[in-house]
Amino acid sequence: MDEKQATTFYELMQQYLVFYKEFLEFEKTKLEDVTNNRIDLIDDHVKKEEVFLLRSKGFEVKRESFLKELGLDDLTMSEIIEKTPEGSKEKLSLLFSELSEVLLDLKEINSRCNSMIELRLHRIEKTINQLDENQQKQYNDSAKKSKNRSDFISRKV
Repeated sequence: MDEKQATTFYELMQQYLVFYKEFLEFEKTKLEDVTNNRIDLIDDHVKKEEVFLLRSKGFEVKRESFLKELGLDDLTMSEIIEKTPEGSKEKLSLLFSELSEVLLDLKEINSRCNSMIELRLHRIEKTINQLDENQQKQYNDSAKKSKNRSDFISRKV
């Protein structure tokens, strides 16, 4: 990898970093909304998350394509950094470290958010089941009362 290619790769990875920082902030907002029971916002979050995921795939395709052109597509990021010119190694290494931190934070926030959503869904399901049981019990009680009553109507006139 020459200096120009290293600069292009660095710029691509900077875009990657900016994108994932933006995604991380979005996930933090989503977690806050889930934690505060703002269920009305969840649908919007899902739509925005789909857009982030599509953009993520686009970035990944760009990165893979660029590395494939250089013949570096089967290397780890550490191995790629080793193949960059001396002037670019340190800044690419720092960028990679920051990106790694952001991705780990994103994974953690996403995991917490998913756990909170699963917990909320479990509670909702439990409440619905209790309501169904209560409704069934009320129906059965009502039916028993009507059997005990004399509902006989005389047809003699």
